[in-house]
Amino acid sequence: MNNVKKCIVGLGLILIMNMAHVQAVERSSYSLNDLYKLALNHNPDLEHSQLQIQKAQAKLGEANSLQRPKVTLQSEISQAWMRNNDFSRTANQLQMTYPIYNPSLESNRVISELNLKSQDYRNEALHQAMFKQLGNAYYGYWKAEAQWQFLEKERLFLIETMRQLKQRMKVGYQGLDEVLELKARLANLDSKRIVAQSVMTLQLNQIEQIVGKSLKTSMLVMPERSNQLNTQPLTMAEIASAIRQHPLMQSLDLQKQAQQKTIEKVKQEDGLEVELFGMVTNNDSDGRFFDDMRGTRAGVRLSWPLYLGGATDYRTQQAQVETMQLQSRISSQKLMLQTQIKNAQLEVQTLQQQIKAERKNYQAQKAVLDATKQAMYTGKKSVIDLLDVQRKLNRVERDLSLLNTDLEIQHIHFKWALGHLGLSSTELSRYSGD
Repeated sequence: MNNVKKCIVGLGLILIMNMAHVQAVERSSYSLNDLYKLALNHNPDLEHSQLQIQKAQAKLGEANSLQRPKVTLQSEISQAWMRNNDFSRTANQLQMTYPIYNPSLESNRVISELNLKSQDYRNEALHQAMFKQLGNAYYGYWKAEAQWQFLEKERLFLIETMRQLKQRMKVGYQGLDEVLELKARLANLDSKRIVAQSVMTLQLNQIEQIVGKSLKTSMLVMPERSNQLNTQPLTMAEIASAIRQHPLMQSLDLQKQAQQKTIEKVKQEDGLEVELFGMVTNNDSDGRFFDDMRGTRAGVRLSWPLYLGGATDYRTQQAQVETMQLQSRISSQKLMLQTQIKNAQLEVQTLQQQIKAERKNYQAQKAVLDATKQAMYTGKKSVIDLLDVQRKLNRVERDLSLLNTDLEIQHIHFKWALGHLGLSSTELSRYSGD
């Protein structure tokens, strides 16, 4: 019985260790979504954006506090040395004020609220822009990897072909010129492999910068091909609706509203302000100072600036210019997003057509390769002919991989232009076949 218990405990420990090992492996493997989650916790730009939201929240809290009652206490104990006599003095005053009419304070609160909402949308736009940048680097790495794999496959094929040629040379079936041709091609391949490896390293460095963590090439998970986009073009009304809902446009629109409210606030600050006040006073210098009094005072205080030297007009003019600048930015961003959507749609359609054509080309090249192998047995084709056909087939495989990767990149660009990139919710079926 004891042995059975020991076996059960041992098996349990083994399972726990295996689960821990699997979890450790999972933590060291990163897909594009995993990298995005990693960036959420380590990217300094996203951290800065989150702090900007906290700052805007504090600004809104400050604006709300300005509309609440205020209570202040002033207390003084002093000694005076005068020509005729010296005396001591105490002065205590407790005062409460409450603004009952000050439209600029409400405008200030609305401006702070609009700025907070704008910062929220700006934060979302930054997340999506970061995801787009990360996607470009991630798929850029795998494009370079596909190129490197193509070159490696070709290198191994050349080495094997050279080995066979050398054996044929020993029995007099092959000339030296074909061996020299293969050596030249191998040297050219080595140079291209160095370039491909360098591009992979550069893209990995870019990924590390975005996620804020050191990575190894072995940590990146090869991307799975997602379902292709719906190739049906969007109407101008659908494009316009997507642009209006884009977080970047939402942020700019709220900034414009805040700036328009700022113009109103500047004008209000040049108007009437009314506040209630009350105070309790206890000043005592034994009759030697003019403000000796004890008691309570309350009333209404009015404030109305009569002349400020034209300062209000100049401040209004500045706010109006800033509003026009924001409108120019809004128009520019709108045109940019509209162009991005159209270009991404066109790129997707073009890439899908290219992929279909390359698949047909792949089948054709396979048939040519089989025919070339048969022709070699009859002496109609040489090893170099076989090498060229095999190289074309390898190149078609590489091009298919590159085209599929480019399609994924354009998928990202399209969703970014629509403002739906990086969202955890299900994508709209109108825009994607996911």
